Amino acid sequence: KTTSEHPYLVKSGIPFVFIDETGIFGVNGSSMLGVGALKFIGKLDNINRELREIFLEAINTLPSEEKTFEFKFNYVKPTNLHIYKKLIKILKKYETKWEFNYILEKRSGVSFWKQYLHLLYRTLRAIPGRFTVLADYLNQPGKNSKSIENSVQNLTGAVNLLQLESQGSVFLQLVDVLLGAIAFKARKGKNIY
Repeated sequence: KTTSEHPYLVKSGIPFVFIDETGIFGVNGSSMLGVGALKFIGKLDNINRELREIFLEAINTLPSEEKTFEFKFNYVKPTNLHIYKKLIKILKKYETKWEFNYILEKRSGVSFWKQYLHLLYRTLRAIPGRFTVLADYLNQPGKNSKSIENSVQNLTGAVNLLQLESQGSVFLQLVDVLLGAIAFKARKGKNIY
């Protein structure tokens, strides 16, 4: 099969939900944790192609220190702002093909991992229908802790779950950008970029 016939690109069955998390560590109880879910509806071939073109432009045109480029909200700066604006333009173009859900809340007294799993469960529970989850890879902290798969096994909507490194998916990187922007606004950030 050619790449254009690959099932990932041409099937429009069960939608994909891409998951990323953010941690905002502050003082005096101001630390927060968030989970974002970017759900795409329908075929991804066009948006995937356009995002890849922007990614390739980024790694081919940005200064040499950015050759391992990854889209992250915290990486926005004057030298790459034009690239991030192109990402937003693509999201605007396909605004009827995606939904973004998130939960951002104060850090609780439980471990980061337990709170992350709880937020992940709540975020996914709010998404209607059946879907495949592709989550940014987080290491499970120990053999005795609950796994990410076990934490969502009772959700009827989540039919598959796979953890990936965010460097391997521009879609996961988009979640970082969107969730990062929300977290930045929530903490009343001052950086103009």
